[in-house]
Amino acid sequence: GGATAVIARLIAQGTGRALDDYANEKLFAPLGITEFEWVRGADGVPSAASGLRLRMRDLGRIGTMIANDGWYDGKSIVPQSWLEASFTPHATVEADALRYGFFWWLAPEAAPTQWVAGFGNGGQRLMIGGRAGTVIAVFAGNYNQPDAWKLPVRVAVDFVGPALQARARRRRKVAVS
Repeated sequence: GGATAVIARLIAQGTGRALDDYANEKLFAPLGITEFEWVRGADGVPSAASGLRLRMRDLGRIGTMIANDGWYDGKSIVPQSWLEASFTPHATVEADALRYGFFWWLAPEAAPTQWVAGFGNGGQRLMIGGRAGTVIAVFAGNYNQPDAWKLPVRVAVDFVGPALQARARRRRKVAVS
């Protein structure tokens, strides 16, 4: 959270605009996101690390843009070079073997399917990955709980992953027939 707050402050100072105004112009509006809320701290500044509230489909739009190398609806929203840099591992969390880039969690090096994800408080998740560029958005409300990660991980591992694998097998079977 602290690093996110520092980067947000640098963006606001560098652009001369409030973070939410800048994000609306450069990210939300080009993605067709018209409704969002950014909770502000006691100082009146948007809480960059935890204050953004989006609808599920709008979080999915961000994931779709990420899965498409920064492009959405025929427009480049985020430079692909920035995404590549942000998906480069800069730290490894030994307990989980998860890696961390610039603001993105990354699959363990040995994972068969590579993915990137944003992890939020309460079990919120945006996961992008696999060869098909699958986007999974999970909303949960288990706020401020140390095990809040368990539900979205279970949904992805026990339900979404097997469903995608079965779908891929069916497609291969049809292609061979």
